[in-house]
Amino acid sequence: MSESQALLQHDDSPTAIISRKLRSLMQYNALQQGYLPSTTQIEEHLAAIVQSPLLNSRQRGLGRQTKTVLEDTRAFFKALAVLVKDKNQDDLIQEIVWNLRGAQAASEVDGDIFAARLDAATARADANTGL
Repeated sequence: MSESQALLQHDDSPTAIISRKLRSLMQYNALQQGYLPSTTQIEEHLAAIVQSPLLNSRQRGLGRQTKTVLEDTRAFFKALAVLVKDKNQDDLIQEIVWNLRGAQAASEVDGDIFAARLDAATARADANTGL
């Protein structure tokens, strides 16, 4: 893919803009509820960031350092997209995070049980020593 070739077709029609915003809102709500995006969704978002006018270093009135920062930022997101695509094709990172969340919840329950047992043992020790 060449530098000038768009990663996504850009449609600025009102319907397309509303559709993108609604889709982003739905994905944001899913994140708030604890769901994780698929690798495909992550790739789509990274491609949209790379094509964003915000990262266009060809804008007029930008200084050399600002252009360099924008180009480096774009390069970072491009590299991140390649990394995600190459290393996470089967959503393995999302599965690990999802399973770790379950492990954290189980350890919190175990921690509560441990604390209750510790309190009981402390109470028995206090009773035996006459405190």
